[in-house]
Amino acid sequence: MISYVIGINQSINQDSLIDLSFCKHINRQTSFGGILRIRLSPTLSINNAGIEDADIFHGSSNGGVSHKLFEYYSNNGMYGSFSPSSSDPEVFFTGACDVTNTLAFQVEISSRSQSIDEYAYVEGASMSDVRLIPAVQICFAYTSVVMNNGNWTTVRRIRVSTHKLVTDSNAEAVTSSLNAEALAVILFHRFYALSLLHDVSLINSFARNWLLSTLVECYRSAEKEYEISTKYGSERFNHSNSFHPADRLLNVKGGQLGKMDVLLAQGHEKLQVVPLLIFCILQCDALRPSQGSFRPSIDARIASAANMGNMSPSVFSRCVAPRLELWNSGKDVNEPIQRSMGMSLDDIRFSVIDASGLQEEGIGTGTSGKNLTTAFHRRQESPSIPKPMLLLLDSPREIAVYDCGVFTGMEMETKTEQEEISDALRKAVQEAAVSYRVSPFGGSSAHPDGASIPINRFEETCLHLGDALVEDSSLSDQTYVEWLTLIAEVLHGELTGTE
Repeated sequence: MISYVIGINQSINQDSLIDLSFCKHINRQTSFGGILRIRLSPTLSINNAGIEDADIFHGSSNGGVSHKLFEYYSNNGMYGSFSPSSSDPEVFFTGACDVTNTLAFQVEISSRSQSIDEYAYVEGASMSDVRLIPAVQICFAYTSVVMNNGNWTTVRRIRVSTHKLVTDSNAEAVTSSLNAEALAVILFHRFYALSLLHDVSLINSFARNWLLSTLVECYRSAEKEYEISTKYGSERFNHSNSFHPADRLLNVKGGQLGKMDVLLAQGHEKLQVVPLLIFCILQCDALRPSQGSFRPSIDARIASAANMGNMSPSVFSRCVAPRLELWNSGKDVNEPIQRSMGMSLDDIRFSVIDASGLQEEGIGTGTSGKNLTTAFHRRQESPSIPKPMLLLLDSPREIAVYDCGVFTGMEMETKTEQEEISDALRKAVQEAAVSYRVSPFGGSSAHPDGASIPINRFEETCLHLGDALVEDSSLSDQTYVEWLTLIAEVLHGELTGTE
């Protein structure tokens, strides 16, 4: 197998390479002396209670060692590189930040009635009381360096953004609007804070119980919606066009999913990614327990937590679950043939075989490379012989394009490699590279125009692809499938009342 690494071209002068990388970060717009104010509706407030509600994650207090480090992980409920004001709980300060920084906070209902709705008298209104719409307003004042009449100067700027918070008491409505990338950031902060409060070896249990409670609520919600739709004759859930009871409930026939997938919410358009998301987060250096050959130092764990806690949601999601896309080779290709792929080598192999049309030749999952090659040789006289396919790996560690011919016995020849990479794929690589604070190995700082893609043999970079395939990895001696099976068994017992 051959991989095309979007990496350092040895022909480029190293001094020029450093200059390119340096200029890229200097040219990024950066703010200095930032002051952030967050205002919420009267019934809402930032949850700054720390981890007092940690029992939600593990069911009961345990005898784990308690530490005080978690008290310093968040500032007045804020996660990120911001310092709180000593006089105003709504104000936070930052020395410098740019578009790659992120912050996170949780909102709680603070009204005495525990209701998010509040009404106020407005003089002259058609009604005496007007409902106050739940909202969050963010005000950010900062200093920026700009060019003015050919000279660099500093200016003070202010930005105000107001967002309406859409609320609902229906669990299906809430989960149907789930943003998985934002959820991943929040969960990481919660899990890491819990690791500081207790012990990193307990995070697996915390995460598993959080996932179980979420899946139970999802299943109960589907039961309620199915009951309502049956009673009133509605065939589909009114919050989403993808509600299919047979793929959400065990006792409804006609679904396309197995029992385990039903229990794990694989029939839910938004929640189906959550189990894999949790497993991926638990694989990071900050949360993964020390065992076997994995023995990171405390510095390595803190560095991992600091980097991940400051990532934007899109970058964070690619850090824990790298993006994999399947592309056709050829200059006239404008988009990938598959944008989402499973995080295992088998899933990649099945996708390649299916996309290349090998199923027509009777090639199954257990077919050897020799038979795959024979199948292609039988089709040599056909004018519609598929070209080799390419796999794009996009992660903070590396951006690379792999030749998928190893799965089909039809690898590219060296002389045609550059010719078979389309402009659309090159553009996708360059856009991925500039989306990171620091470009991964082979980032756009080395090849800003994307015109040349240095080539390394697969053997030199296959470990990077192996690291990205988290479903093939293990957690506390459990593979991803074993971990899911255990969760499904516990969930089945909870829902059916059996052990």
